[in-house]
Amino acid sequence: MMKMKVNGVFTKVPFAPGRRSRDAPPSMRSALRQAIVALVESAPDQGMAMGSVVDTLEHNGYAAQDVEHEIWAMLGARRLTPAGFICRKVRSRPGATPSRTYEFLLVPWSSKLDGQLELTL
Repeated sequence: MMKMKVNGVFTKVPFAPGRRSRDAPPSMRSALRQAIVALVESAPDQGMAMGSVVDTLEHNGYAAQDVEHEIWAMLGARRLTPAGFICRKVRSRPGATPSRTYEFLLVPWSSKLDGQLELTL
């Protein structure tokens, strides 16, 4: 375990530098899940942006692709719930028209918010 500062608060999270979670034993994948949950639980009530979770854990030794994959798996398994989204305007070069990108705000699984995952398109 290591301490990581998130939103000005130190939180304990599992540390697994340089390991790819899909190739790692189940205990390593479990450590990544624990790290994701620890970050999301330490976030304000509105949740933590998915990109912030990925960036924080990548900085602490996890592969970004593994964190992304695990977040999607946790959403599918109802271990995380999207609680909203943020919109960012991004310019590909100076003077270009900005385009919008959206990312989920994540919270631990919530029965109250779970119904929004059932889309009937």
